Amino acid sequence: MTQNTKNKPVTITIKRLGINGEGIGYYKKKIAFVKGALPGEVIRGEVEFEKDKFMSVKMTKVLEKSSDRIEPPCPVYEECGGCQLQHLKYPAQLSEKVGIIKDALTRYAPKVKFDIIEPMKGMTEPFRYRNKLQFPIKQMNTGRVISGMYAEGSHQLIDLKDCIVQQKETMTLHLKIKRLIEDLNIPVGMSSKKHGLTHIIIRQNHNNEMQVGLMGNSKEVKKLDLIASKIMDIDKVISVSYVYKDFDDSVITGHSMKLLKGKKTMEMSIGDKLFDVELESFYQLNDAMVKDLYDTIKDHLNDIKSDQEMKILDAYCGAGTIGIYVQDEGMHITGVDDSEASIRSAKINQQKNNIQNIEFIHADAKDYITSNHLDYDCMMFDPPRTGINRHIVDTLLTKGSDHIIYTSCNPSTFAKDIAHLSSRYHVTRITPVDMFPQTSRIELVATLERKKK
Repeated sequence: MTQNTKNKPVTITIKRLGINGEGIGYYKKKIAFVKGALPGEVIRGEVEFEKDKFMSVKMTKVLEKSSDRIEPPCPVYEECGGCQLQHLKYPAQLSEKVGIIKDALTRYAPKVKFDIIEPMKGMTEPFRYRNKLQFPIKQMNTGRVISGMYAEGSHQLIDLKDCIVQQKETMTLHLKIKRLIEDLNIPVGMSSKKHGLTHIIIRQNHNNEMQVGLMGNSKEVKKLDLIASKIMDIDKVISVSYVYKDFDDSVITGHSMKLLKGKKTMEMSIGDKLFDVELESFYQLNDAMVKDLYDTIKDHLNDIKSDQEMKILDAYCGAGTIGIYVQDEGMHITGVDDSEASIRSAKINQQKNNIQNIEFIHADAKDYITSNHLDYDCMMFDPPRTGINRHIVDTLLTKGSDHIIYTSCNPSTFAKDIAHLSSRYHVTRITPVDMFPQTSRIELVATLERKKK
């Protein structure tokens, strides 16, 4: 029930950060969420809304400031919804993110001991790390085209000239493409009433080569070939594709991708491994930290290796990057993914790296795991933010492997999943890796071991 306390002045001491980077404190024993507040601070604010168990408070003044508070380097940080932690010193970001993991475990899986959580692995330079952007575009009444990020919790599009977590070259190219859309009068549409381009997509590799995707809500957009040719003339662009996605009440009703110019795949590197990746294939966003992440997964696997051949299932395998990177003598890995483009890339990458002891199967992970006799020593999961499919979790309780290596980008769903698995598995090790500095997003790798009867 919402209580009528809007604009009521309150003073709150902030205890910790929440999963979305907001400060959390208490007012008369009720949880208060305060955007922009940091642990240890005392703030004054006004109630935005209040319910039976919590309230949202808009901070109006910091009465006692944290020593870890800094001035955000991004000029549109307060407006943009992309980053949540630029006002917090980076070493403190790492420790607070570990705290968020502990809070999730306390809430959903309280039997897990905190002493198995290792310090978070962080970046030396925690900016300019994102190798891919996907920005919505909009045409103003004046004809000017804008593109960038939405203001938090709104449909107001902020026109970005730069983004300091994006690699510089992707932002420079983004501005050139935006100008071409405007100069060539390419149709722009962000609703069912207006058809045209809706997003600009750019991915960059280790050689500064770039794939470009133009997304639209119509199967045909005027002058696509013309703008594709103009984009291909820009240095380091190796391909331009058109991605069609039609939406009806936020549901995708149509989807296809057409290569307009250039090569279908782009070469990405992780350590000494090379991967050909299609524009729509999943690939980690942080080139500088992906090797640390995969080395962490490999280290967790080495902890459980035996002298016998180890059979490993790599569920949600994407373009096969994890399986190909971690494979070693004495392992046989089966990768499964429901994306046809990803499995196509995975098979190409297997040949590219001359890997023999791995196979890739185009199948839904849930269907594959629940309908097959499983004979794996270890299962690796790197699911979306929603966590492991519940049908898979239920199956693991009856016919799971001896070990699970779980890579998660959401501590809450991770904690819920391991709680459901707790009757059969216990967690032996958790290693957090900071793949998304300046944001509240968290990546971790965990080892689960089947309990002895």
